[in-house]
Amino acid sequence: MERSKRGTATRPLRRQRLQTPLTMLTKQDLQPATVGIYSFIGAEYADWDRVMAFAAIFALPVLALFLVLQQKIVAGLTTGALK
Repeated sequence: MERSKRGTATRPLRRQRLQTPLTMLTKQDLQPATVGIYSFIGAEYADWDRVMAFAAIFALPVLALFLVLQQKIVAGLTTGALK
């Protein structure tokens, strides 16, 4: 793949996750978590303590779900690899 075409597939996804909700949704309770994390970063100052705390809280449900389903995920991966 050429270097100029490498990032073209991910551009619409980036726009969909941050730029569109940031500009289209005016109510804060409707905005996704990515916009919430972005709100802690300003032009001259970034509140990294709050960014990291919010990101950790945002990742906790995914981590908990993975820990609960870890054995089934590994079993599925190994079963699929042995077929």
